[in-house]
Amino acid sequence: MNARLVAPDGTGITKFAATRAFVSGNNAFSMTFPWSAISPMGKDGPYFLDDLSIYRAANSDEVGFLVRAYKTAPYDSTGATFMTFPRLRKMLLDARTSGAIDSDGLLESLEAKVDAAEASFGRGQSETAKNQLEAFRNELAAQSGKGVSSLAAVQLDHAAELLEKRL
Repeated sequence: MNARLVAPDGTGITKFAATRAFVSGNNAFSMTFPWSAISPMGKDGPYFLDDLSIYRAANSDEVGFLVRAYKTAPYDSTGATFMTFPRLRKMLLDARTSGAIDSDGLLESLEAKVDAAEASFGRGQSETAKNQLEAFRNELAAQSGKGVSSLAAVQLDHAAELLEKRL
């Protein structure tokens, strides 16, 4: 598989290429792009994962291609992320609206964990807030490919991880 990381203005930042083994059905994977390639470009995000191509290992026939596969959280070119509790809540609502979260009950359960983490953080209980975000991430992992689409689970988990790092 390979892909390009692109700035909002279309400037190519860096590329990714790797070999991954997939099984039949839904598969999740992550790509890591070195900050040393991103920062010198001086381009603020969110960044986009473009031109994602997946090939068969046995030959070079392209199996899958997405022009725009993913949009990151906003970053500035120094590496600071802007993930907030309201942004994570909006991502949850967007996922429910799009059908990536399949029920209102599941949405409410996930929102309750985010609300609890925000309330704890507001009381100065950062460790408690981190634990509540971990509970959110654990529920996402348990629901990935079931009540939450695999892609939405990866995106929401990444957002929660970024938020956790801010606390």
